[in-house]
Amino acid sequence: MEAAPHIETEADLLEGLQYLAGCVASCMHLAFDYERDHPFLQSGTGPFTKMGLDNPDTLYFGTRVQPDRDYVVTGRRGTTTDLSFQVLGGEYTDDNVPASQIAFDDRELDIAPDGTFHWQLRPTSPGQLVIREVYGDWSQQRGTLAVSRLDTAGTAPPPLSRQTIEKRYATAGKQLVNRVKTWLQFPSGFTSTSRSTPWWRLG
Repeated sequence: MEAAPHIETEADLLEGLQYLAGCVASCMHLAFDYERDHPFLQSGTGPFTKMGLDNPDTLYFGTRVQPDRDYVVTGRRGTTTDLSFQVLGGEYTDDNVPASQIAFDDRELDIAPDGTFHWQLRPTSPGQLVIREVYGDWSQQRGTLAVSRLDTAGTAPPPLSRQTIEKRYATAGKQLVNRVKTWLQFPSGFTSTSRSTPWWRLG
């Protein structure tokens, strides 16, 4: 990190090290607080765990999804400015931006008079479900969100094993390396002399 070309001052470096601490916390959370067959929404990005450009008015929630499995998202709409849903076909890396398989906001939901809603999806490939709750005004009321997989709802996950714990540590380490490499390279998209097709361009 100290050798990154965009680190020009001591303040840049200190903010980068603070950012790194958030990355460590986030990757541990995403690796350990996770069950593939019993999904729940995680908060891997937020006020203290940044990823990429800062978005101070948004809370992010997400989970990995598997192909040919039925998932149900339920919740109650709060009074925030926006609530949007997206399914990405993979993860961000230093040389790839995952394709967006579906994206919409709460205007396309069938929301009941009491604010509750229900949305069912069946992914066709491994990916990520990402939900963004956008505030603008932090005095607004936060909504509630939950996800379940229909074929495993109501069942218990398997007990922990040494193999599971070792795999989670390895996963957290891999995610941390990928995240740091990805976002250290991100500024090059703004400084490159060739901007015809920057790698970070969102689809």
